[in-house]
Amino acid sequence: MSFTHSDSPIVPKWNSTVIVLLLLLSFQAAAQTESRTATHSSQNSAVTSAAQGSAQDAEKANLEKDKLRLEIEKLRLENANNERSLTTIRGWLNLLYGNVSVIVAIVLGFVGLFRYLRERREELLKREDERFEEVVKGLGSEQDQQRVSSAVLLPTFLRKGYERFYLQVFNLAAGNLRGQTEVITAVSAPVGGIPTLRRVTDHSAISTTPMGRSLTSVLRESYPRAREIVLKNMPKAGRDLVVGRYLNAAAVQLQRAFLAGVDFRDAWLKGASFREAILRGANLSRAVLEESDFSDAMMIETNLQEANIQKSKFTDANLEDADLSRARADNANFSNGKLARITMEGGTIGGAEFSDADLSKATFAAVSFLSADNKRANPEDAKNLTETVFKNIKTLTEDQIEKCKKKGAKFEP
Repeated sequence: MSFTHSDSPIVPKWNSTVIVLLLLLSFQAAAQTESRTATHSSQNSAVTSAAQGSAQDAEKANLEKDKLRLEIEKLRLENANNERSLTTIRGWLNLLYGNVSVIVAIVLGFVGLFRYLRERREELLKREDERFEEVVKGLGSEQDQQRVSSAVLLPTFLRKGYERFYLQVFNLAAGNLRGQTEVITAVSAPVGGIPTLRRVTDHSAISTTPMGRSLTSVLRESYPRAREIVLKNMPKAGRDLVVGRYLNAAAVQLQRAFLAGVDFRDAWLKGASFREAILRGANLSRAVLEESDFSDAMMIETNLQEANIQKSKFTDANLEDADLSRARADNANFSNGKLARITMEGGTIGGAEFSDADLSKATFAAVSFLSADNKRANPEDAKNLTETVFKNIKTLTEDQIEKCKKKGAKFEP
């Protein structure tokens, strides 16, 4: 090998080749390194992707499970909400909730109907009150025809549904039957003179007029209805005072009235007039009839049990088969009366007048013939005592007993 001497540095000829080879080797090594790095990175990426895929699959599975569970719960709730069995509370709640609009509509409809019916009822009550006021005014009219028409209309207010008028109707009838009427009578004139006419007030003629007959019918029909309202759930004790206060028919004029079978139980009829009235089969038990007039009345089979007939007048009355048990008949007048087969078990009849009365087959048991004021009845003066039975009688004198026996009476202990 030879070297050339010059001023520039001496460089071996093979250096450029080596450098090129070294560069190639370094490039190859870098490429291999990059390849290994890429391979390693790809492997890591694959592992990471796989791990991520597994996590996503697990999460998806969990979501699917949650979704399935929610769907099952939803179906369960829907089934529960669709239940309509009336044997369970849930079924009732579902039924009500599912038909809430219908129920609201029905409720509102009923509320509207109730309001309408209430207003209608109030309107009808107002009209009825106005009609009743017109009838009351008519009864006080000076024109007889209008008074009669009003009396005829009174029974309209005794029908079912008019209960609030019963007491007023009774008191109207009783009040008008206490009235009086004027009659025209002829006054005798001297011989050869002309008789004159004059008006006379007759306190007993009201019941014989057309208006009086209508009012009598109203009285007999209204009393039982009014009594039921006044005495409802009330014991026997004190009834007479309540009736005397609210159903007072004292001094009513019922002469020649047709009252067969009438129900006047517990009635307050003190001082009333029943002269010539027909009371066959009437029920007057526990009634207050003190000082009333039953002269010539037809009272066959009348019930007078526990009635107060003290000082009442029964002259010429027919009381056959009547029941006077436990009645208070002190100082009553039965003169010339027909008392055949009457029954009186218990009660007082002291001071009663039996002159010329027919007491045949009558029965008096445990009756006191002596009144509180020591007035003694006179059954011995009866016209007929055939088969009359006196049981446990201690208030007749020996003389009275003997006279009664002579007329056919029987005395038993």
